Amino acid sequence: MKTITISTEDFIQIAARDESHFFDIKEFAVGGKAVQKIAAAFSNADGGEFIVGIKDKASAPAT
Repeated sequence: MKTITISTEDFIQIAARDESHFFDIKEFAVGGKAVQKIAAAFSNADGGEFIVGIKDKASAPAT
């Protein structure tokens, strides 16, 4: 698996984006079934971006 390190500024921009039909983020501990489901959905559409390693807003605790 390819792993890259991003800057703090890039992290803030990615984490602030809203998920859509073409963009999804998941925690690092995401399971294989979830990755397959997202990859299949993107391949059946016009593609998309899938980021692993950032907790999505829906599962983050409220502040």
